[in-house]
Amino acid sequence: MAIYHFSAQIISRSGGKSATASAAYRAREKIYDQRTKQTFDYRYKGQADHCQILAPAHAKSWVYDRELLWNKVEAAERRKDSQLAREINVALPIELSRDEKIQLGLSFVKNQYVSIGMVADVAFHDLDSHNPHFHVMLTTRQLEGEGFASTKEKAWRPDFAYKKAKSDLLVIERAAWQDYANAALEKAGRVERIDRRTLEAQGIERLPQIHLGAQVAAMEKRGIRTATGDLYRRIDSVNAEIAKLQIKLDINRHQIQAEKELETLLIKKQTEELRKQREQERNRQLEEKKRKQLEQFAQKLIEEIRQKSIQREAELEAQFQADAQAKALKNKQIADIINTANNAIDRYGSELGKLPYIQIIFDSENYRIRTSNLLNEYDLSIGKTLVIKDRESKEILLKYNQYNSGKNQLISENISPECVEHFARLSSKFEQAKRVKDFYKLTNDFFWKLGKVQKLEGNPSRWVAEGNKYKLVLDKEGFKITAKDGRGEIFNYPKGVRNPELVVTNCKFTELDINNFKQASKEINNILLKIRQQEEQQRRQRRSRGLEL
Repeated sequence: MAIYHFSAQIISRSGGKSATASAAYRAREKIYDQRTKQTFDYRYKGQADHCQILAPAHAKSWVYDRELLWNKVEAAERRKDSQLAREINVALPIELSRDEKIQLGLSFVKNQYVSIGMVADVAFHDLDSHNPHFHVMLTTRQLEGEGFASTKEKAWRPDFAYKKAKSDLLVIERAAWQDYANAALEKAGRVERIDRRTLEAQGIERLPQIHLGAQVAAMEKRGIRTATGDLYRRIDSVNAEIAKLQIKLDINRHQIQAEKELETLLIKKQTEELRKQREQERNRQLEEKKRKQLEQFAQKLIEEIRQKSIQREAELEAQFQADAQAKALKNKQIADIINTANNAIDRYGSELGKLPYIQIIFDSENYRIRTSNLLNEYDLSIGKTLVIKDRESKEILLKYNQYNSGKNQLISENISPECVEHFARLSSKFEQAKRVKDFYKLTNDFFWKLGKVQKLEGNPSRWVAEGNKYKLVLDKEGFKITAKDGRGEIFNYPKGVRNPELVVTNCKFTELDINNFKQASKEINNILLKIRQQEEQQRRQRRSRGLEL
């Protein structure tokens, strides 16, 4: 038979709830909460019978997107105890068809809430069971642009509305639902009616029926008997029995009253037993939840330990690599210094003095490189010692056995970054000196390949070769080159100089100069080759004519 059930609640953060989670649960959908970064997925509970969002005519398209709608509701509320939405839970008459139930619920929501500006999210459940009902989630603010108003609508709150009429909003809503439901039953040709008043207020002597709930209704629908369902059927049976007894009330009133009381006691006992069973089930679920939480905590702890172990291994590996790189860098620096010292001795070494066991080989402004031969009772040690003259003449002792050069040995720890920098500069000077030597050889060869150069009158020791781009002068002072592009003298190599380091700063030639002289030398070589070929051809011709033996 048709029953009356109309309840309302506030969905509030102070109660640990969110609008997104509530909407996902009622619509049996998956919704992502942008504020808490959580995903609420209740699709495993099965599909709702019908879901629909109803909104005023001026509402924009985003309002009809359930996830976007309730995320905007969450974003409009700033307080940690904000009231996010109002929910209505209404039982539908089982006497109506499925379509009639949906039409009844939608028309009630449209006329009662949407017509005054609210947005309503409606979800119908269990329409074909003994517990057909629908949920309505209502917004608390007016729509404004791409969101909601900055303040709540006071007229929509039960404690503010209809104060002049001295009536409560919920009372009016409950009365309106009674009228809508009865009108629908009458339209469907049914005689059943619902009444919002209590059975006692209606003067009906019948036990109030209990609410099955969604979970119990679903189980009963699948043929699974439950204690709540048994109690529900028992109440139906008792009420049917009461109806029969009322017919016989005049015959034996006292007997009927006694049986009624007995049945009431039985129902109370069953209700108490059901309450205890539910409490035991809740305790069991709590214990299961705690157990799972402990398991999750243990797994998380194990994972953290594993991650820290991996991180520590990575740190040790990185440190090992860094140490290896540092060692390799130091070995390279030592090798570079030794190579530079060998170049200094091989290229520009001059024997400045001899002792039975020491021979100074290379000596310049900042460096002294010496060889040492030390004979002791164990072996003959032949090696090199490098000395930097600055820094209070602290020696860099690099000893290596010339018979086994792979065993270079650092005797002292005096190799500092400054030392590495000193020998890098010395090595750079050697490279520059080689560049000067190479350019000297190129230009000197070019100078003499010309064959004829101009001798200045009165100065037979001064030779000059002059072209469009350069002027070359060879005299007793040395060999000089002047560029005619405004740079002036670009090369000055003193005569008889042994160490090109001394003239590096006087040489300002560029890659372009080198390429110019290479090109000119190539052209001269081609010309000389052609001349030699012509001379050879002329000789062959003279021989053929018998003019030359």
